[in-house]
This record gives sequence, structure tokens and C-alpha cells, in this order.
Amino acid sequence: MTSPEFTLLQLAGPPYPNAATETHDPAWELDDPRAWARDRRAVDLALLMMEFTGTYRRQPTRYGLPRLTSHDALTRFCESAGGNRGITLMRRALGLQMDGSFSPMETAIALMLTLPADLGGYGLSKPILNVRLSGTELRHDTSSQREILPDLYWPEREVVLEYDSREHHGEEGPSPMNGEKLAHDAERANSLVAAGRHVIVVRRRQAMNLVRFDLVARQLAVLLGQSPSTASALQLERRAKLHALLVRS
Repeated sequence: MTSPEFTLLQLAGPPYPNAATETHDPAWELDDPRAWARDRRAVDLALLMMEFTGTYRRQPTRYGLPRLTSHDALTRFCESAGGNRGITLMRRALGLQMDGSFSPMETAIALMLTLPADLGGYGLSKPILNVRLSGTELRHDTSSQREILPDLYWPEREVVLEYDSREHHGEEGPSPMNGEKLAHDAERANSLVAAGRHVIVVRRRQAMNLVRFDLVARQLAVLLGQSPSTASALQLERRAKLHALLVRS
């Protein structure tokens, strides 16, 4: 057995994958496949880091589990690892990682929004995932819940992004349980607005469609006080690759 931190270092150590084994879309003509093969290793490792520092597991998919490690623990491990094989890649992935994800889609959305444009992301500032808001952070006279854990939260701008996964779980029908869930989610969002937060809700169809997701990212950039950037042709190609890797998979 190895620790979660040393497991990640081991996974960062093998040689770079052969670019010829990558799946290529005919529209992807600008990017050097060898460069993408190297860069996607950092993204893959960041994905696994967010699973280790989150409360879900992907294979098989399970939720509400204990976190295996944290950003602080990974940072201390990297500081003590010296020049071990794979440490450069591990440190790069650690710079992309965020603690506290509750689901694979939360991880995918957070990485899409925050990864640098050269990796295919939107370069937005990092949020806090599933931080607990309670007490003086919520108005009890206008909140139906004693505490709320926003999916993605930017406290410096009081912006919240909530991912609604009901469609993915087949809960779109007019059942009494679904109606209660819709009412609960609406009250949750309204409580956040009443407490002074700006709330953006993302449904699965928005996340899965890159054009729709691009609109969400631009709206979010405005709320965060960041100018929506104009991506180059190469960055747009990378964005399509990253979306296929993170979200559609």
C-alpha cells in the first residue's frame, strides 16, 4: 500500500504517452499532438487529485465518502519530495487542483472554468468548492435552510455557481419527489440571492454543450469582474479537446 500522495507521485512518473495513441478529431489541425499529450497528463493528474481531495469516487461512482488527502497535505508532500521522478508534473497538477468537490461534474466544471487558456480553460479565478455558509452569512428570516454548501463559490465577488444534476439522474419527470426537489433548490437559490449572492445555475445540457457552456463562462466572467477573453484559434481547439476530456467523458 502507498499513501494517496505517493500514489499520485508514482502516476506522475512514467514516460510521456505516445501522441499517436491519442484520439484525433479531423477539425483539430492546429495543435501539436505531442504537446497536447504532455499537457493533458497534468490535467489527468489534477482530475485524480480532485477525486482524492473530494468526497466521491469515479470507479464505481460513489458519493459522500471521506477525503483521502488535501491541497495542504499534497503541498507538504511536494515540498519534501525533492527531485523525485514525476515531481515536476505533480507540482504542475497541484497548481490546477481544488479541494472539496462533491462530484465528477463539479470537478469538470471547476477545471474548465479555471484552467489557463493555453490548456483550453477560461482562466477564471479559482472558487471555493462546497464551503459551508451558515449563521451570519445567511439571513435566517429569508432562508429556508440553516446552512448551505454552494457548489462553486467566489467569496470576493459573492458569486455562486450551482450545478443541477437532476436531468442526468432521470429526475425530470413530474413526480411529487421531483417537485419537492425543485422547490427545495429554488428556495436554496433564492436564499443565496437574499443573502447578497449572485447565483448562476448550470444544467447538464448546458455543461455538455460547449457553445452553451461558453455563454455560462462569459456571464460568470462579468460577475467576477473579469473581461471575457478572446481565445486564439489554437486555444479554441484546446478548449474543444479539454471539454471532451473533462465534461463529455
